[in-house]
This record gives sequence, C-alpha cells and structure tokens, in this order.
Amino acid sequence: MSTNPIIPYTFVPGTKAKAQEINANFSSIADSIQSNSDFVNQKVAEINSDIAAQIGDVEESLETKADKNLSNVTKLASSSAKGLTWFGTGTGNVSSTRPAVVVATYLSGTTWYRLYSDKWIEQGGIITFSNSNDAAYTLTFPKAFKNTSYYFDYAANTGATGTYTFYAKAELGASTSVSAASINIWRRGAFNNLRWYAAGYVN
Repeated sequence: MSTNPIIPYTFVPGTKAKAQEINANFSSIADSIQSNSDFVNQKVAEINSDIAAQIGDVEESLETKADKNLSNVTKLASSSAKGLTWFGTGTGNVSSTRPAVVVATYLSGTTWYRLYSDKWIEQGGIITFSNSNDAAYTLTFPKAFKNTSYYFDYAANTGATGTYTFYAKAELGASTSVSAASINIWRRGAFNNLRWYAAGYVN
C-alpha cells in the first residue's frame, strides 16, 4: 500500500504488479482529477454570477439616474439637417449642467459654419474677386439666420500692403440691403478678397 491517498498502491521494482491494484491507482487518479475539475467549475460559476450581479447593479443605477424625459427633443425643420436632433429646443434648456454643444459642422472650400444645440451658429469664409470695379456684392449665407438681428463683419484686403481692414455693417455705405439669408456688402475696386464672419440664431 501507499501513504499517498491519491495513489493507493506503490510498486516495487522486480515484483509483479496486480491488475486490480493498477486499476485502483488509475481510478483514484481519475476521481481526483474529476473532483478538482468540479471544484474549479463551481468557483468559475460563482465568480461569473458575482460579476453579472455587479453589472446588473451598475446598469440599474445608471438607468435610475438617466434623464428619461425626451419631451424637449425635436428634429430640425431644415431638410439640410434631416435626422439631426436637438439637445434641447432652445436657449432655455442650456445651463451649466446642460451646456450647448456643436451638433453640425460644415466646410466647403473657404466657407464654413458651426451649429450649436441651442441654435446658435457661427459662419464665415473668403470671397475672392477677379475685377477692379467698385460694386455691391450679395453674400448668401450657407445657413439662413432666424432674423436680421445677427452680427456681421468683414475684413478687406486691398492688395497693396497685404493687410486687412475691418468694416462694420453700419459703415457699408450705399449697400445696405440686409436679410436673414443674405447681406449686401460694398466691394471697392482695390479689394482682392473679403474675409467675412457672421453669428446669430437660426430657426
């Protein structure tokens, strides 16, 4: 016999081994392996159960804290923004805990805009001219404003020094046509290009 409970029989060199003793050793080893396997499987199942319970607790906590009120979420009316949803329906929904965020950006050539969730928009670009005659120029905005209460300014490059001079909207001279979708600016013959900027609210 053996003092090892897993291997009950020990064989001495030069002596005959009995079949039942060999079989008993194999059976004991197999039983021990199965017992260890069952123990490991049980512990794995317990760990998986604990992890699943912890994940469930986290999901329940997040679901409880989530803002489920979707009554203030609306779609933009503009077809160009189809599928875009507002974070809120207006400036009243923007606060320190729910700040305005960028919901759309646009860049084509030198024309660009950034649209925010409270319907505030910033847009601008560069207009290049190919002639030297004084003339009015109608600038059509990529996105029309809600009304004419927007800010507009531009810088003109005379080409002589390469510097830019700012002209406020009130100083545009004879060209004063202003609408939500466009504005007339006076382009003097010496200007090579205009860099413009506008900001305000859209519908």
